[in-house]
Amino acid sequence: KYYISPTKNFSHDEVERQKADIKLLSEFFGVEKFLIFYYSAVSPEEVFKLKGFDYHPMMYTSDSGGFAEDYNIIISGNNSEYYTHEVVHLYTSKLFPGINSYFDEGIATYFGGSGKFDYQWQKEKLKKFLTENPDFDVLKHLNVYERLYFEKETPVPYVVSAVLCEMIIAKFGKEKLFSVFKNGTSLE
Repeated sequence: KYYISPTKNFSHDEVERQKADIKLLSEFFGVEKFLIFYYSAVSPEEVFKLKGFDYHPMMYTSDSGGFAEDYNIIISGNNSEYYTHEVVHLYTSKLFPGINSYFDEGIATYFGGSGKFDYQWQKEKLKKFLTENPDFDVLKHLNVYERLYFEKETPVPYVVSAVLCEMIIAKFGKEKLFSVFKNGTSLE
């Protein structure tokens, strides 16, 4: 169910794309589709105002972003009716309430990319970053709240975690990944 800012145009194409991703997520996680309340705003500033803030420092740090909230609520500041990254968090919060935030952001990035770009685009940027920075130690940057971006678009910890999720799925299957999500709150 969409709630659209009066300052934007509603996109039926984005809704259809989001519905297709929800079907894929429901199949992957083995969960029936459920009602999602999607608030579509034009910017993070509008998102924070919608949440009741007159001022919050994060409302001006980026031109995109949003939140997955309790009660199946998505608040998007991407000027879009499509935000699979945040929708993934609704699934993980239901199935894996103790999931480590590193893996939660990783699986959300795997399915929904980050910011305006999908996972494949982000993965190519990460590859370029690691090629240009061969001494970079990813194990020293496991905090998803670290504001470490490459080319102002690729959040390095998010994408490294997404690659790790992809590798676990490819090598051991999604059941092993779910086991990682369920068993513990530390990265170790």
